[in-house]
Amino acid sequence: MQRYPSSQKAVVLARRPSGNPIADDFAVVEMPVEHPAAGQILVRNKYFSIDAGFRHWMNQGSSDEYLPEMPLGEPVVSLVLGEVLVSNNVDFAVGDHIMARLSWQQYCLTGGDDFITVLPTNIARPINEYLGVLGGTGMT
Repeated sequence: MQRYPSSQKAVVLARRPSGNPIADDFAVVEMPVEHPAAGQILVRNKYFSIDAGFRHWMNQGSSDEYLPEMPLGEPVVSLVLGEVLVSNNVDFAVGDHIMARLSWQQYCLTGGDDFITVLPTNIARPINEYLGVLGGTGMT
């Protein structure tokens, strides 16, 4: 039983920002929603971050030991908060809220192997605070 659409919107890097990013640096495109394979989860993204490090990887020649530069015409990557919709991975359950390094699109596939964590359920704070005061930026 499919609980998600077959297509989605994604925000792609249309050009390299010069200074602070502006709307013209991005474009919204339509993409298919892929089905999760064995070991993968499908996440419905809810909140997106643009931390200083991720802004850096939008620059030409910014590849380093952490991430490659973001390619033009591809979805922007940053920290994302979302909910697991489909799980074919024993480490994640349907309904888990996660923080991960994912793309700016409505739905993402991940194998859970690229900076991903399940958010605790015992903290009575809004989920978006994990991209701020309760996340790496705030804790740093």
